[in-house]
Amino acid sequence: MLSVVTKAPKTGLTTLSTVKSALNISGTAQDPYLTLLIDQASTFVCDYLGVAQAEDGTKTLGHETLQETFLLRECRSLIQLARVPIIAVTSIVEDDSHALSQDDYMLTKATGFIRRMRGSAPGLWHTHKVTVSYSAGWVLPDEEDSNLPAAIQAAVIDIIKNERSARTRSADVKVEDIPDVMRTEYFANIMNTPGAVSPQTAAKLDPYIQYRP
Repeated sequence: MLSVVTKAPKTGLTTLSTVKSALNISGTAQDPYLTLLIDQASTFVCDYLGVAQAEDGTKTLGHETLQETFLLRECRSLIQLARVPIIAVTSIVEDDSHALSQDDYMLTKATGFIRRMRGSAPGLWHTHKVTVSYSAGWVLPDEEDSNLPAAIQAAVIDIIKNERSARTRSADVKVEDIPDVMRTEYFANIMNTPGAVSPQTAAKLDPYIQYRP
């Protein structure tokens, strides 16, 4: 069970000014539409990357304070936190009473894996209720000291370009052929077609897919 304690201050994976610059748009007439596209593309990217949904139905790459509870039915060497990258773990409690010290576990921030330690040796998580309080995610664009990977923001802009141009035709050209003067194939409207991300956009996003066993 994943609960949000403190919500992300922002959820958009790019900014209106960045999108307008990328699309060479001036003026404010398209601002509401572009803002909607930013929200939709940010949601799409969270889904594509496999960001875990919290109990309140939200999912974001933004930094949040979270509490996650594991009900372990069998012993295991690792547990994996649902959101990454991990900023910090503030507490781990077994069976609502036994608080672990930092010497009792080993954390891998990039993947969210936590290994139970028994002294200096790796141990097992036994059949306990384990509650982890932690913070995770990136500082998003338009926040101070943003650290969202540039490739993710670039992919969001790719998707927005595609969606905007799809009203006339997609910007993501798949095939161009000229034998009898021109044949053009396009990648499908991305956000309305699962799996339709272009290879160029997928290459930007795939390194950040959040795999879970």
